Amino acid sequence: MGGLKLLRAANPKLFSDPECDKYPTSYDELSVFLKREQVYSGAELATELDYLDSVLYGDRERGIDLDRKLRVEYAMFKATTMQNERAGPGPSLDELVVLNEQIQNAHKQRTSEITQKQNAFYAALMALLQSVSLDQAALQSILTAAEGGRDCDDLEKSSSGMSRSIQPSPLDEVTSYLISGALQHGVELKPSTLEPESPRDDITFFKECIDSLLRNVGLTQPPAENQDRDNDRKDETGDSDVAVALKDLQLAHSFLTKKFEGDRNEYLHSIDKLTRTNKELSHELLTYHSELTTVKENCDALTKEREELKSQLEYHTSLNTPTLVASSPVSNASASSAASGSKSYSIGVMRSEFKKVLTDTQNRYEKELQEERELRKQLEQELSSFRTRRSGHNL
Repeated sequence: MGGLKLLRAANPKLFSDPECDKYPTSYDELSVFLKREQVYSGAELATELDYLDSVLYGDRERGIDLDRKLRVEYAMFKATTMQNERAGPGPSLDELVVLNEQIQNAHKQRTSEITQKQNAFYAALMALLQSVSLDQAALQSILTAAEGGRDCDDLEKSSSGMSRSIQPSPLDEVTSYLISGALQHGVELKPSTLEPESPRDDITFFKECIDSLLRNVGLTQPPAENQDRDNDRKDETGDSDVAVALKDLQLAHSFLTKKFEGDRNEYLHSIDKLTRTNKELSHELLTYHSELTTVKENCDALTKEREELKSQLEYHTSLNTPTLVASSPVSNASASSAASGSKSYSIGVMRSEFKKVLTDTQNRYEKELQEERELRKQLEQELSSFRTRRSGHNL
């Protein structure tokens, strides 16, 4: 039922109820239909996709709108291409599970290592900030304790009893501002050297922080430039692919349009030719039917006339036979007399004349019967040839 709805939506005029009633529904009706109608065996049968195209892209004047169909197919092609390029060849489910486990393990390990290093570094840094006013001996002891593995609580306990002897300098304010900004923005300021024997001061710390920032900037900037270059190359490649695809679609559209016009003109010419041939054959069929009817009427008339003549001949024969039999005694009696010579002569003449008339009549009837047989044979030959031509034309 859904297929019939699709066919009616595609071509409501062709698949209407009156048109569907014309087609056969049984084997006998199909045989009669195929004998009566001429079926072009080389025609391509329409599929459900063709009917769906006629519903989606149908045009009342030209059939299928090829421009609309090509635009839709091109959009689907571009969307599929972009999706495949973004997705790439995806791994299998087992590979994804193993990769996820590896990433989680590596992330946990890296997080633990980074956390340990940051705790140690920030503990030393806090101890350094708290002891900027202490002397060199106290500072060295705090750094030694931090390098020895003690945590922030031990450093705070060791430095809590010490008092500051001087006010913080402008360099201390800049140092605290740098550290707080790095913590707020998530920037890792990791000096390159943390040896306990190397003398450390604020200027050295600032230099190492600046070097760390420069290294981070140097590591992050080239990939961004490379990514921009890759994006530019991808955009240029995508534009060239789009131009080539558009040119191919234009050529395909031009070719399909010309092919459609040529096929349409050929179909119209074939339809006109078949229509004219059908009219001529119908006219010839009517002519043969009328001639056949006339010949049958003539045959019936001749048969009737032959029967009448045959009955008349039998009647005359029955009348003449008793006369001849009855006249034979008279002729025998008259032969005995000499005066009846003239009568016997006249009877012989009449008998010969009657035989002659009878022979002529019989010959004439036989001739007419022969002509009738020949005419009927000729008509039968013409009728058989006409049927042969008609069956060959239907096939």
